[in-house]
Order: sequence, then C-alpha cells, then structure tokens
Amino acid sequence: MKLNPIKLGNSVAFAFLLVHLSFDLLSLIAPGILNFIFTSWFHGFSVRLNILDTYEGFSFAKMVFGLITSVSVAWMIGYGIGFFYNFSQNKPNK
Repeated sequence: MKLNPIKLGNSVAFAFLLVHLSFDLLSLIAPGILNFIFTSWFHGFSVRLNILDTYEGFSFAKMVFGLITSVSVAWMIGYGIGFFYNFSQNKPNK
C-alpha cells in the first residue's frame, strides 16, 4: 500500500488545527481547565517556567503565530511520515 504524503500531511495538519484551536479557546475562556489538562499530561507534576511568571493573558497575535507555526510543523511531520513510509516500501523483494 502506498500513502499520499500530501494528503497525509493535510490530514495531520487539519487534526492539529482543531486541537490547537480548542486549546486556544480554553486559554481564553477557561485557563484553569487548560492548566488541569496540561498538568495531567505530566502525571500531576506542575511544570513552571520563568516565562509563566510574566504571563499577560490571551493574545490574538500570539494565537495566530502559534497556529501558523504549529500547523506547519504538523504538516511537515505528516508529509515526512508518508514519504518515508513509501520509501521503505520500495525495497526490492528477494
């Protein structure tokens, strides 16, 4: 079976877009829930960075920048998976 790397990249990027937008919405309307989710991913450890001490609240510009860069990276990962999967399938049979 051969994968279409562009379609896989688009699918991964779209899925990540939905996740990213849902987290953006949570940070805007319910930052406590977002913090709860984030903490649960680290098995209850509270992750503190110095930058969090100067958090200025929700920023639309930062949201758009983060959305563009993270979806772009997600697309590249999806494309790379499809490309290398197809590359690994092209080995000649002995």
